[in-house]
Amino acid sequence: MASLSDAILVIIVLSVIIPLGSLILISFMPPGERTFPPVHYTLDNYVYVLDKLKFYQNMFNTFYFITLAVLISLVISIPTAYAIARLPINYHLWVITVGLVILVKSLPPGSLLVPIYDWLWRLKLTNTPLGVAISYQVYTLPYTIWLLTSFFLDLPREIEVAARLDGAGSFSRLIHVILPISIPGIISAVIMNYLNLWNEYMYSSVMVSSSRYQTAAVILGQMVSSEYVVEWGVMAAANVLSIIPALIFVSFVQKNISRAITGGIKG
Repeated sequence: MASLSDAILVIIVLSVIIPLGSLILISFMPPGERTFPPVHYTLDNYVYVLDKLKFYQNMFNTFYFITLAVLISLVISIPTAYAIARLPINYHLWVITVGLVILVKSLPPGSLLVPIYDWLWRLKLTNTPLGVAISYQVYTLPYTIWLLTSFFLDLPREIEVAARLDGAGSFSRLIHVILPISIPGIISAVIMNYLNLWNEYMYSSVMVSSSRYQTAAVILGQMVSSEYVVEWGVMAAANVLSIIPALIFVSFVQKNISRAITGGIKG
């Protein structure tokens, strides 16, 4: 049984290492060369991506949009999740709220693209960072509410009793009692949202028409769908650069990722 588990683990590792290693090798392939692995190696592809395409600006746009989206999600999700988990709200209202969260979470994000675009266009928020961040709520808001509600439900109610006896209201208890001990759950939600949105393509490609605000995923998509000759080395170099921030991010937050996954399963 152990040997079978080891074999499965090796297959999983190879399925990740082989494509990633091939991508890295192709990124050093000189223009016009089609031999794999490359006979000659060059850094020209990386220079072209960073110097000519200004790909670092696209990666910054991705980070900026995700940060705005996550902040908006937290501002809305924290009081909403606390109300669902703690406040004595009407049972039917509670069922409707939870049902709507589950419904939105289970819907394909593309099914909401047209109404969201129309709404943002009427508000003159298309082609703006705020508009993209609001459209990202399709991904972040239901998940964040779901995860934080599960986290708040697991907190013992006794920790709020003393604050309630001292006259603290619901909002005061949330700010001064619940939030300080909920930092791990909030961090977990932030981490998972960053990872889920880093390669988001659909909404960022539709909501943004200006090259100034295009994300890394949109640029990579344009490379794949280009009607001209595709430079595989340039495309591979851009992909490698887009992976690096995610790898660095994951290496720093592994423990919180495990906590987020187990918290979500528990919920």
